[in-house]
Amino acid sequence: MSHEFPQILDAQVAQQVMGWERTNASGLFLACYQVWDPVGLHVDEWNPTTDPADAWQVAHRMDQLGWSLTLRMLNQKVYVQFHHTQLDLHAEVTETTPELAISRAAMLAAEQTWIDHGLNECHPAKETPDA
Repeated sequence: MSHEFPQILDAQVAQQVMGWERTNASGLFLACYQVWDPVGLHVDEWNPTTDPADAWQVAHRMDQLGWSLTLRMLNQKVYVQFHHTQLDLHAEVTETTPELAISRAAMLAAEQTWIDHGLNECHPAKETPDA
């Protein structure tokens, strides 16, 4: 995964990890599972790549989705790993800040979950009735 511009990564995390949907071109996101803010959030006001409280909100959401977090300091870098025991998946990154590491690892985990298992927590596959 390349180093995205923080605003782009913030928007990706809002959609793919938090389960928020963009409701209009102004950047307003609303939750489809749980509403952290019933009015919605502008992505410019929610920045998990730079704001510690927002990054921990992402870590909390990952925990709700079954991912455990490991965070360590290694040679002045931050190592983050999310591990999903039921799916036996790991997503790990090393970054310059905890916020950026949590955001990037969460996105990697979301991509692995979708690619490897066809799961989308915000929009689960619809079951078709038996014929």
